Amino acid sequence: MENSESIFAPAKLTLTLRMLDKREDGFNNLEALTVFLPDVSDQLQIVSRSAGDEILTIHNADGSLSELPNDETNLVIKAFKLFVSDSRTQIPREEIAQIGFKLVKNVPSAAGLGGGSSDAAATLRMLNERFGLPLTEREMADLSSEIGSDIPACIYSRALWMRGRGEIVDPIDRFNADGLNILVFTPELQCSTPAVFARYDEIARPVDVGVQAPERLKRFSSNLHNDLALGAFDLFPELTQLRNDLEQATSMQFRLAGSGSTLFAIGTAEEIEKAMQKVRDFSSRLCAVSRII
Repeated sequence: MENSESIFAPAKLTLTLRMLDKREDGFNNLEALTVFLPDVSDQLQIVSRSAGDEILTIHNADGSLSELPNDETNLVIKAFKLFVSDSRTQIPREEIAQIGFKLVKNVPSAAGLGGGSSDAAATLRMLNERFGLPLTEREMADLSSEIGSDIPACIYSRALWMRGRGEIVDPIDRFNADGLNILVFTPELQCSTPAVFARYDEIARPVDVGVQAPERLKRFSSNLHNDLALGAFDLFPELTQLRNDLEQATSMQFRLAGSGSTLFAIGTAEEIEKAMQKVRDFSSRLCAVSRII
């Protein structure tokens, strides 16, 4: 089996996140306006695998081997096994045994940017393309919900609404954010999503009033809000201090992405470029500018 071309797995950015009611199954019903950042992406490639080879190797952006787990807990492997076990794909066993993956990580882990989910979605999309498109986009999204609530959104990797526990996805037609860029800042701090959800429940599930949305986003939401951020800020006071420091340095408003720890600001290309220059000296795992899709 020859190596395939790479596929990009863009970071997922939650512009709004409203936590609704707690479900009987322990999940939360939510409503989220979600976009993707093509300039902040992991890179995935199918490679030939011989007997005894690992299914997945993970590399850092500098080419060194990553310390992230590449075992059965990794969503790339989960997505791979989900795809080849589906009755609609009908991949010969000998071909399955030759499939391996090389993943280059650029999206930080535990950052609220959906890196693992996007990797899983990229795995499904790449396999589906390689084996003759046995699944529609919607079928891939439905299938992926078996291993992660926000993977269906990453199957589409374009502006959309997430509802239910995240698995109900409604892509937005004619989404237009031209002229808006996003400054993404991920500090060294890692936020545990389960811990943030737990703290949010402990502080009685408050509602975030948010900040005014940029003009071009107002037809989707009048403000940018993230209820879960209130749990993250309460759990990690240093995040609150960092947000305040970034806002003071740039005169821009920063919001928390998902359960954190990434903070982001939206503005024109000129505003973002000026802000980027002022935050370069802040310690971070990632500081990047991206357009929105």
